[in-house]
Amino acid sequence: MPVDQLAPPERIPRGYAAALGVTSVAAAVGAADLAAALVAPAALPPLAVAAAAVRLAPLPVVEFATSTFGTADKLVLFVGVAVVLVAVAALAGLASRRRPLPAVAIVVALGVVAGAAAWTAPSFAQLDVVPALAATIVGVMAVRWLHRRLLPVPVE
Repeated sequence: MPVDQLAPPERIPRGYAAALGVTSVAAAVGAADLAAALVAPAALPPLAVAAAAVRLAPLPVVEFATSTFGTADKLVLFVGVAVVLVAVAALAGLASRRRPLPAVAIVVALGVVAGAAAWTAPSFAQLDVVPALAATIVGVMAVRWLHRRLLPVPVE
């Protein structure tokens, strides 16, 4: 078959791919929120990651944030975590325009980071990893389901 007659590889359009990533991660955070409400509200992955960031940040950085943002320092931290999460989710979707594996890998990596943040918290209890586990499972399921729905049907 001549090269010019080959159909272009099927890909999800860029905007839909980015939305796939953001939607999947939003579903994951929603599932984590439900799980955290049942077992450990402080173990909600975005909160656990933000708390870990504060614990791991050098003291001058923490002091700078507190002096710069005052009482809004936590709000700025949470907004920053949310912005990074949305950006990573969109990039995950863009990386999975042909196959779902890149987005699945990124969702699993985010789940591992969230689980590690909960695991290393000073007040860790065994159930604190449940929200991260729920987020990972729902996020992977959402990526795979949305990817099947958004991938164009091959033209014969």
